[in-house]
Amino acid sequence: MFRKMGDGTKVELNIGTGYKEGLSIEERNHRLTEYWFGYWMGVRKLLKLWHKDQAKSKEPRNPQIRYVFSVHSYTPVYEGEVREL
Repeated sequence: MFRKMGDGTKVELNIGTGYKEGLSIEERNHRLTEYWFGYWMGVRKLLKLWHKDQAKSKEPRNPQIRYVFSVHSYTPVYEGEVREL
């Protein structure tokens, strides 16, 4: 959320003034509260609802099914290194 460089390119929205020549503490806290914590609290809420529904279900659970999480992005080469799926 706070990187100044990504894959050799400046992340302009993360280069502000203030805290260690980057984003201010206020902007960091805003991003954490609005985006990071908000996202994970939403995931937590959905998982709790899913578990509650599963507990009520009369159908047996499939042991092969676990969880599916969204990944923000993927690139096969990142920071100069080839990545495998």
